[in-house]
Amino acid sequence: MADTKISALTGATTPLAGTEVVPLVQSSTTKNVSVANLTAGRSVSANDVTLSGGTANGVLYLNGSKVATSGSALTFDGTNLGIGTTPSRLLDVSGAAPVRINSTAQNQVILAAGGSNTAQVYSNSTNALAVMDGAGSTTLFTLTQGGNLNLGVAASASNNYGTPALSVASNSYTGTTIAAHENTAAANGAFLGLMRSRGTQASPTNLQSGDLIGMLTGQVFNAAGSFPYRHSCSIKFEADGNQASGDLPGRIKFETVPAGSTTPTARLNIASGGDVTVNTGNLVIGTSGKGIDFSANTPAAGMTSQLLDDYEEGTWTPVYTPTSGAFGTIGAVTSGRYRRVGSTVFLWADIRTTGTPDLGTASGQLYITGLPFTPSALGGYGQVSIMQNWNLGTALTNLGVVVDVSNTRLYFTKNSSNSSVSYVQATELSTATDNFGNLIGLFAMYTV
Repeated sequence: MADTKISALTGATTPLAGTEVVPLVQSSTTKNVSVANLTAGRSVSANDVTLSGGTANGVLYLNGSKVATSGSALTFDGTNLGIGTTPSRLLDVSGAAPVRINSTAQNQVILAAGGSNTAQVYSNSTNALAVMDGAGSTTLFTLTQGGNLNLGVAASASNNYGTPALSVASNSYTGTTIAAHENTAAANGAFLGLMRSRGTQASPTNLQSGDLIGMLTGQVFNAAGSFPYRHSCSIKFEADGNQASGDLPGRIKFETVPAGSTTPTARLNIASGGDVTVNTGNLVIGTSGKGIDFSANTPAAGMTSQLLDDYEEGTWTPVYTPTSGAFGTIGAVTSGRYRRVGSTVFLWADIRTTGTPDLGTASGQLYITGLPFTPSALGGYGQVSIMQNWNLGTALTNLGVVVDVSNTRLYFTKNSSNSSVSYVQATELSTATDNFGNLIGLFAMYTV
């Protein structure tokens, strides 16, 4: 053996049985010892190995030369694991290099508390990031590879402006409710800003007249169209003139889509100067007694109201009526019109008799009844424009109309003077046969 190199010896059978002997030098003398006695009868573990170098709490690893070593790049203090930093939590990662999770299917991280899953975070070829509930059955939100953020059970469908960058979708109203809540004593409150400029983000320029600043839109399902959802109504914010520094005129436009169409129509505009224009449709006052308030104007000394709260126009049927008794058969052709503005009523009437009137038992003053509104305590007055073929004689002068206080009727004055006035009587209707008998045309005005 003395003349044989160790490298030329035949390899031993492993694992060793412990009875094999190996040479060693002890007290300058070469001796042999069994393999079992190399550890002096003691078991050997990692706790018996001490590195002369390395970092405290450094995790042992093989370096590029396959030499066991440790360092500050990976440390473990018995509870917390740190990568690139001294850990202060269960897992602490620090450094410029990114953390990467790579899987051939779906990269997934499961978050749990008390042994139960609370959320699942994953990414795949469609979503750069997605968060689901602990059971992995409901998607809470997704961030697509294209940068679209979707909150809720699914991404919102595309509309006639394309796929939304931010969408909120749910099968209940609570899942689509968005709230901005501020709790301060400051003058400002929660804020939603729609911002627009021309140019670029790095070099913005002012808007020009008609440019759309932003829009709030109500969109509905549209099965027959090229887009699943289209406008039904919207509020547009636009530049109301060319803008410049310190000169930013704007207007608000309200639009709705009429029945049988998918095209929005401008309904109401608020211009930069404050003018409000109703483009189509009517301004409807929904509560009785409300209207247009002119209290910003300086009133006269006797002003009682500056609220225009009523307007109406229509027809009414004037009827000859005696104070007492009743007319027999009287054929009459009548027409009446009225217009009410606020508390003032303007009315017109035309009446004539046809055939041979029968005055029957009628007596007393002659009235025209059927006024559209009951007069106030102020009553009203009017003027006769035409009166012919009556039984009034030749002494008729100064015909007038009086609207009876608190009664839906009016009557006629005649031969009035500074000292007296007479009233047309029911018996002064002519009984002559005439298709234009007892013709009268009048105008009156009264308050209600």
